[in-house]
Amino acid sequence: MYISPPIAVMVILAVGLTSAAWLPPQPRGMAQATVMLPAATYQKLALWGKEHISADGHPQTVVQVIEELATKWEKEKELSVN
Repeated sequence: MYISPPIAVMVILAVGLTSAAWLPPQPRGMAQATVMLPAATYQKLALWGKEHISADGHPQTVVQVIEELATKWEKEKELSVN
């Protein structure tokens, strides 16, 4: 059986694209960033952290509060996509 070269190339590309589509996407890690917060916002986050105890039994820092909010946002974003 003879297959012309252009058709063979198209079949190989189609198989490659199909197999790549079945691969799961690479997980994205959290990137670290530096932000400037107004004093009032920082105080609100610090107060929220004092009211919510972390897993180790200590009040949460502002960084921990921001990380928790970011994690919740990512989970809600994933649920809304699915």
